[in-house]
Amino acid sequence: MIHAASHVCLSLACGVGPGPDDPKFAQISGDAKRRLNDLKAMRADAGFDGEGPASGAGSSSRAEVRAALAALGYQPEEVRRAVGELPADGDVGSLVRRALQTLGATR
Repeated sequence: MIHAASHVCLSLACGVGPGPDDPKFAQISGDAKRRLNDLKAMRADAGFDGEGPASGAGSSSRAEVRAALAALGYQPEEVRRAVGELPADGDVGSLVRRALQTLGATR
């Protein structure tokens, strides 16, 4: 299966599809850039340095907190902000509570 952004790149390389002057192209490329930035930020929050996963329980706890917040419907920017304010370690339940308190205080 070809990812949508890859399909656009292939279409452009073959000379079909929206060109750089087409408003649809700007929309598609802007969406792809936002998604890529969200993925990069989530990897950074998880403790990935580009070489592989971080070690230690703190990074897995933060990953579980991120997954819980995402499952509750919070946007990646909100999750990133809330997880960034958490201590490096702790049990997942208390970290989720703290993150929810942070998110509730800003709404």
